[in-house]
Amino acid sequence: MQIHFEDRLQETVAIKVVIDVTECPIERPAISTQRQYYSGKAKSHTVKYEVGCGISIGHIVWTSRLFTGSTHDLRIARSSGLLDQIGTGERLLADKAYNGEHTFVTPMRGRWHQLSENQREYNKLIGKKRVIIEHVNARLKIFHVLSVPFRGEVEDHNTIFNVIAQLVNIDIKIHPLRRR
Repeated sequence: MQIHFEDRLQETVAIKVVIDVTECPIERPAISTQRQYYSGKAKSHTVKYEVGCGISIGHIVWTSRLFTGSTHDLRIARSSGLLDQIGTGERLLADKAYNGEHTFVTPMRGRWHQLSENQREYNKLIGKKRVIIEHVNARLKIFHVLSVPFRGEVEDHNTIFNVIAQLVNIDIKIHPLRRR
């Protein structure tokens, strides 16, 4: 049976939220917790947050609690409570890290030159819709406290992140990331 990628693309019309994980560096923690905070991707000690934004103008509609840097994006999605908030038949747009969960619409896996022309077009369209969450994460990182190693208590980072997310939401209302 042939998969019609155009049919899958029609599903993106009903998608209202785009999600991604953002990492924030922290100072090297105590020896006993270094392994759990170390992110192999960032090659440093980090904390992670899952951020969801509206696909239309980019307002932040979801932030998870703090997770350690070694936690995989899909595990964060499964344990953050986000999947409990989703209605029946609702789908979320995400990156390739979320493959394996039926709730997420993700790009096709594989290297660019190994994908068929239809799969490449599909990935381009997904990327054009997904870029808004990358812009939201960039706006969050404008605040220096999220982009340089955090020197305070890790437990305080969650409160600071949520305050900054609210400030970014106010900014997005004034300066939308995308025109309707």
